[in-house]
Amino acid sequence: MLCDTGLQNRDILRFGKAFSYKCHVDVQKLWDSSKTMFYDLFQDKWQKMYPIPVKITNVEHESKRINMDNDPSNWHLVRRFFVVDVDAGITAKDNSSAKFLSYAKDINIHITLYNKNKPGSIYPPLVTVTYADVSWDAYEKSLKVPVSFSITYSANQSQTFQDISLALGVLSALAILWACSQTWSWSRRSGKSAIGLAALVKLFVFTVGALSNVFLLVTISVALNWLIMYKQQDVVHLFLPNVQQEKTIITYISLAFVMKALQLIHNIAMQSNVDIFFLDWERPHVSSKPRHQGGLRHMRAARKEVTKLGSD
Repeated sequence: MLCDTGLQNRDILRFGKAFSYKCHVDVQKLWDSSKTMFYDLFQDKWQKMYPIPVKITNVEHESKRINMDNDPSNWHLVRRFFVVDVDAGITAKDNSSAKFLSYAKDINIHITLYNKNKPGSIYPPLVTVTYADVSWDAYEKSLKVPVSFSITYSANQSQTFQDISLALGVLSALAILWACSQTWSWSRRSGKSAIGLAALVKLFVFTVGALSNVFLLVTISVALNWLIMYKQQDVVHLFLPNVQQEKTIITYISLAFVMKALQLIHNIAMQSNVDIFFLDWERPHVSSKPRHQGGLRHMRAARKEVTKLGSD
């Protein structure tokens, strides 16, 4: 590696954890201190040495870069590669100094899990090397060139994503039925027997709201299950999703947030158009004292006076 990462970085030595490192290397240092050396990589397994295949992306065959094809059967793999080649730019005629230098711009080690039923077993790693050239002008200008090194892991996650699609399909069907039930209940409360534009809007809002809950529930459940299983494994039988698989999960989460935003906008619009008024239903206070007590007293006194006058 041209990047001075050092083995003190534990992410390099930790199996199953993706690693990526980028740096810029001085062209003068690269040109002066490097020698052309070829490397052969082998995998040590039970006292046997297995050669590790190397894929060079710059290889051309019949004017085609065959190693950039998506079909692995068309690749031309080799066993030997170099990191820096200072002799490629020397012409045979004048035997002068090199006019350009070839270096490994990007090196990737990709490891694929063999079978989930056999934890810890992997296919032979694949080393992918991408070369680039640097001219003598870059040396004189003291320029720097980018260099990257990465380790990636992958496994066959087709069954997992089939289960995710199945869960989304079943729960989405139930969510649509629940949205229809909510729409029917709303139409009964509103006193609308016919299906109109308002009912269709309500059906759409209830549907996207229920589907957003389904998408969030499935993705969060899958993420938690992935995290717990990955952290608790003693022997590697599960890798974290790669970049393409992460994009699929992010797409599901984005759809859930978009649908939930539509439901929220509808709820805000409905609440902003509602007129609220209050009625005072307070009852009059009941007093323990009898009403018109003074009037009764005067009536009794008047009756007594009338009685006295009658007796006289």
